[in-house]
Amino acid sequence: MDRASQQAEYEKSLEKTLELAKKGMPLPKIAFARKLAFTTIESHLRRLLEDGRLELKDLLGEEKATAIRNAVTEARAAKDAGLKSIKSRLPEDVTYGEIKYVLTAMRGPRQKPPPIRGVINTYIGNYCMRKCFRHLELIRECEAKFRKLENVMCNTDMHLGEFKKLIDDDDIAICKLPPEKRRLYISWGEFERMADERRDFWGAEESEQQSKKVGAQLFLAGNSV
Repeated sequence: MDRASQQAEYEKSLEKTLELAKKGMPLPKIAFARKLAFTTIESHLRRLLEDGRLELKDLLGEEKATAIRNAVTEARAAKDAGLKSIKSRLPEDVTYGEIKYVLTAMRGPRQKPPPIRGVINTYIGNYCMRKCFRHLELIRECEAKFRKLENVMCNTDMHLGEFKKLIDDDDIAICKLPPEKRRLYISWGEFERMADERRDFWGAEESEQQSKKVGAQLFLAGNSV
């Protein structure tokens, strides 16, 4: 299953959990109804809190939520804000999952990832252009593939880090650089130094191979006219 399909299935699962939570169903009953582990349902509920589709009051009573917030504040003041430290300040019936709900709510809504087009453009600018700037034919070839990918993933929102990991791990097989070079980040300063030295991420041998490939393509194109 590809990334887009996995995301769609995950979203469907979240929606099912949301529907049951909105009905006031407690976590054990949701887990039983969905035939999923408690920890899976807890992670769903935290994600729904992050996205703003659930509010803390949908999951916890005000008295318990206030007690947990106070415990968090005390633990942070004592510079010991781990989960165990927070739980030690609370009644026994408060679970780690409930503490995590409150911590999630205190962090505020999760920032919505940008549309895939912006992520692809940023990746091309920060990675493709900086690593392969002396091989524009490669950049154009890869960009054409990215645009096709953009059409397939047009309804997907994703952070740059998530997208880069898919490239690094070859889940999206577009970049022609070897994995160890693909994973590196090049700062603007390093890019300027490489430009001054007229070198990019392709070594001399690789550059010669690429030049021969392009030369052969131009030769074939000329003969086809």
